[in-house]
Amino acid sequence: MKNFSNILSEYVHERKTNISALSSETGIDRTLLHKYISGSRTPSGIEAVLQISDGLMLSDDEMLDRLEALYGDRRRIE
Repeated sequence: MKNFSNILSEYVHERKTNISALSSETGIDRTLLHKYISGSRTPSGIEAVLQISDGLMLSDDEMLDRLEALYGDRRRIE
């Protein structure tokens, strides 16, 4: 299973965006987003994941993939 930073990096690349634009869309500091992408830090709560998902305009399934990568068992999320 991929981890949160790998999945986030893939979605940023697929959406042809960058950290600065995502920061503007989400209100999350770009330095913190960079740490999420590098894997040096993970979101401490679901709110940040939802903000990022909205900023990237992810589908529900894509968002669940990211939550699963962050929290593990998908059944605990749904």
